[in-house]
Amino acid sequence: GTTGGTTGGTTGGTTGGTTGGTTSTAPTVMLLLNMGFNQTVARSQMVNGAQSATFAPMEIEIRDNNSKPIPGTPILWKVGAHPANMTCVLSPNMGTDFTDITDVNGRSQLGKGGNVSAIVSGAEGQCQIIATATAYNRSAPFNLNAIAGATTAGPPAAPSALSIVSGDNQTVARNQLLPGAGIPAALFAPLAVVAKDGSGKPIPGAIVVFSIGAKPNAMACQMSTPNGTVTADANGVATLNSNGAPAPVFAYYADGECQVIVSAGPVTATFHLNVAGASGPTGQTAASLSLMSGDNQVSTRSGTNIQGGEAYYAPLVVRANDAAGKPIPGALITWKLGNKPAAMACQFEPSGINPGFTYADASGIATMNKMSGNSARIYYADGDCEILATSGSAVPVTFHLRSSVPGPPTLAIVSGDNQNASRMGTNIQGGEAFYAPLTVVLRDWTGKPLAKTPVVFSLGTKPGAMACQFEPGGDAQSTIVTDDNGTATLGKMSNTTGSYSARIYYADGQCQIIATSGAASVTFHLNSVVQGPPTLSIVSGDNQTASRTGTSIPGGEAFFEPLAVAVKDWMGKPLANTSVIFSLGTKPSEMTCQFDPTNAMATSITATTDANGVATLMKFPSNSVGTYYADGQCQIIATLGAASVTFRLNSVPPKMLIVSGDNQTASLKTVTNSPWSNSGVPYALFSPLVVKLIDANGKPLVGAQVSWAVGSKPAAMACQIDPSGTSQPMTTDASGSATLDKMGGSPAFLYYATGQCQITATYGSGSATATFHLNAQP
Repeated sequence: GTTGGTTGGTTGGTTGGTTGGTTSTAPTVMLLLNMGFNQTVARSQMVNGAQSATFAPMEIEIRDNNSKPIPGTPILWKVGAHPANMTCVLSPNMGTDFTDITDVNGRSQLGKGGNVSAIVSGAEGQCQIIATATAYNRSAPFNLNAIAGATTAGPPAAPSALSIVSGDNQTVARNQLLPGAGIPAALFAPLAVVAKDGSGKPIPGAIVVFSIGAKPNAMACQMSTPNGTVTADANGVATLNSNGAPAPVFAYYADGECQVIVSAGPVTATFHLNVAGASGPTGQTAASLSLMSGDNQVSTRSGTNIQGGEAYYAPLVVRANDAAGKPIPGALITWKLGNKPAAMACQFEPSGINPGFTYADASGIATMNKMSGNSARIYYADGDCEILATSGSAVPVTFHLRSSVPGPPTLAIVSGDNQNASRMGTNIQGGEAFYAPLTVVLRDWTGKPLAKTPVVFSLGTKPGAMACQFEPGGDAQSTIVTDDNGTATLGKMSNTTGSYSARIYYADGQCQIIATSGAASVTFHLNSVVQGPPTLSIVSGDNQTASRTGTSIPGGEAFFEPLAVAVKDWMGKPLANTSVIFSLGTKPSEMTCQFDPTNAMATSITATTDANGVATLMKFPSNSVGTYYADGQCQIIATLGAASVTFRLNSVPPKMLIVSGDNQTASLKTVTNSPWSNSGVPYALFSPLVVKLIDANGKPLVGAQVSWAVGSKPAAMACQIDPSGTSQPMTTDASGSATLDKMGGSPAFLYYATGQCQITATYGSGSATATFHLNAQP
């Protein structure tokens, strides 16, 4: 049954009802006990001369596993267990069994039309009536309890009319969860009618029977009162109340109209209850959802309850968060089916509904585990099923559940493959090569590590002359049992340096060791190779460019950053404490290339590798080499045995840039308070001339000497750049700039004639120059 104890339903699936439901093994149908189970009636009626209890109609409904009614199904009603001194008969034929056929709604009712289903006489106690769907071998019990009671002349007079007092034409949304079932249902208010005689007077004590009438096939509509029978009060009013159930009437699975028929003898009245809108349950929603556990589960179908078996999965857990990331207690979480194969059934609600609902606990944690502690079951087909957890506008969390045919274990290499070593030592002629342990991991078909499982390491291919030993006793196989992490490590051999996996001797080549578990295997490759020479490679410092600066040496010096090389053995491992010789290679004959600060004539110098196998030439403070006297390329060669690499250091002239002052024009004027003011000789004055020196890398040359000289000019013109008459060099500042402004802030005085005077700035021996053009006009 879809609601178990709430309705006394019975199911043919994995869970049965708790109140009169029974559990069967076949999963294809379910039985719903709509009315009449667990009745208790006093033996207060005289029937055929015997003090008897008469019981209201009993009704059962049969549905398939998609909750669709199954019409035309034979239902056998049969008297079951009862006290030996009790007489229990079925009213339709006054016998002990009766066969009925389900109607279009999949229902069979015992006692329809006569208001009596069974009669008990002779003794008090319980008579059990069994309803069986014979085609499906599914049964459900109805318990009829007869108790002592005073005999009456009979029931009240049959009403002549039933009038609805309240409860008709209700419209309710499916927005409340049925307790214990998690099914969103529409809960209706009480239904009340008044029973009247032919003169219109109320009939106190009238027996009124409520039963479910027409409804959509997909809808389940149930009543709270098990037997549907209500006795009118002193005012003749019979009311169908909740009686401890969620509501007097509750409907679920589908929208539409559920009719409740009220009957008393030949008269009836009909209530119209409308289910409108599957709005689902209400509750606070989350701003975001966090996946806590349950994603990416893999299981395999097993068992015989369903053809092909069922796969079960651990609970799915999310946390509901507010906008600040804090948990939301009581948040409503909606669970929906996502993508799955069409042939697959993926069920997470015992009733089979989709969507389902849960509420977060005090920590904001919502758990889907309604399938007997599991989150879901998959049957009918293998593949992937997605289950989505949603809440309001939060981004859904998707869980991925896979039903898969069990596969064989897998074996994977963790470490130890493709090792290279050389034979060394004198214990065995030609030496021995040793190898680090070999490790594999064994996993089952779902990817989980397999612990305590044997893995066999065996000898594979190798050269005939080679000995490849991995068992101390010399065996060609070695068995290792996996640990709790599913790993198995071959490392039984040992020497003074520790344990190792294997040793190779007598010949070089490749030895293969195969790890096997069942049908899974992997191969390790151990190589014994002849030891080769070390290798040398440039780490940094090659192809540097610098410009000569300074005045300590004519023309200046160019300095270069450290030169570094890496030394490795033939297997690529760094070699520490190894001497590397740096020596002078080719250079221009005029150039001096110095790498030893204490000896300008040294042609080689030695550096030792550090722990990383790197040797660095850096005898000058922060520099490797200084060049002077000439520009050009100086080559430094690093050598280790037969291995060598060449560094190329380039000294290039600096560049001189005109910053300001070129192409000025000024007029010849007589200036007062000047050296020539009394002589009456007019002259032209100009703004300062500024140049900038940069090296090959664009860095300013600081402290460089820049010379200034007068170039071409008209013969009649005087062009003076220094008050003394002899020009002195200017030194570049921190920005590499030099300024000519010695003539009272002017770079030059032009007098005696008009025309152009050229002034040239020169660095060093002329490797960098710049020419300014000053024009004097009348």
